[in-house]
Amino acid sequence: MNEQEKKELESLERKFAKGQKDAIYALREIRERKMYKEDYGTFDNYMARRWNRTRQWATQMISWVRQQELLDEQFGNGIYQLSPAEATTLAVLEPKAKADNPDLLADLYVEAIKDAQQEAEASGKSRTVEMVKRAVAKKRNFLQNLYDFGISDLTRDESDQLDRIKDKMSYADARSMLQTAREISEKEDRYSAECLEELVDKSRKDGPSNQENRDQPEQIEEPKDHHFYEVEPYGDLSDMMTTKKARVDGSQLREILHLVQQYLEKGTFKDGGVRFRLVTTN
Repeated sequence: MNEQEKKELESLERKFAKGQKDAIYALREIRERKMYKEDYGTFDNYMARRWNRTRQWATQMISWVRQQELLDEQFGNGIYQLSPAEATTLAVLEPKAKADNPDLLADLYVEAIKDAQQEAEASGKSRTVEMVKRAVAKKRNFLQNLYDFGISDLTRDESDQLDRIKDKMSYADARSMLQTAREISEKEDRYSAECLEELVDKSRKDGPSNQENRDQPEQIEEPKDHHFYEVEPYGDLSDMMTTKKARVDGSQLREILHLVQQYLEKGTFKDGGVRFRLVTTN
């Protein structure tokens, strides 16, 4: 490192020591230019020995400012202020979107924050991390549908409708249903997601397909303590859940089934429930 670079590093480190947002910009530059290598070798060592911080913390903070820059570019400086916790929540979208479609990732960040902000304004409350988590869960479902169904021009609203049917039929049948909806849309000059919704409603009303019957796990009449079960929501309940599968013991499963029955009686959802199968016994 030459004298000029050493001076620049000292300047950046002074900014970081102040602990403001500019500090993270400074840290990002230090990492990108590998200005830590001469004295510390690795970025892990630099963060631990120089700042008593972890590389993971630095990565989270740098991701935070990158996402804030993105929002500022889309909406103007300061319109949507992102917290580090919200940034960490948004970051779960990266693995699937970044590899194949980096532009899509930017769109999803913006949409998730807008959705969370709209929920906050509708409820008269400040935006919370939980609101961002709910918005991110919907975006993750959309990403998953892009890859599962192999439909590169899938719209968000079409994806929402496919979420309602994908546990009840094969991906090939769902793609065929979408194609039919698009043909109706073009012929009748209507929104494709609206046409798809009608087809999905009809399919759900007609009852489960043979594919669902083949895929449905064997039901156990009475969950037993010390047995473990794989639990999976379906129908309307699946639409409400971010977690699609879980492993629970017999007592937990009985509690889940009791809650599902209560939700059905209250009308929280119209149809659906949980499928479960025995995994292990003790």
